[in-house]
Amino acid sequence: MRYKEPDQDMSKYMDTCMTSVNVPETMSENMGFASAVAEFGMLLRDLKFKEDSSYDAVLDRAKKNIGKDTFGLRDEFLELVSSAKLLSE
Repeated sequence: MRYKEPDQDMSKYMDTCMTSVNVPETMSENMGFASAVAEFGMLLRDLKFKEDSSYDAVLDRAKKNIGKDTFGLRDEFLELVSSAKLLSE
């Protein structure tokens, strides 16, 4: 992976081997919610990587990881997924 600090011109290279040792057992609320958003995107695009994803799985994970929803955007996402689910039936 390469990344660049906002105020710099040169990017830095990083690599890390991901194993079960350095992957946490549980996700943070933000990561759990983000994974629900990503799964929803795969469902909308009907990607081959979606495997056995479902709108119910998206809703369940998003609700469990809604966390602090200061501006109501996460709740709005739940409404969007619910509407998409109804349209797909």
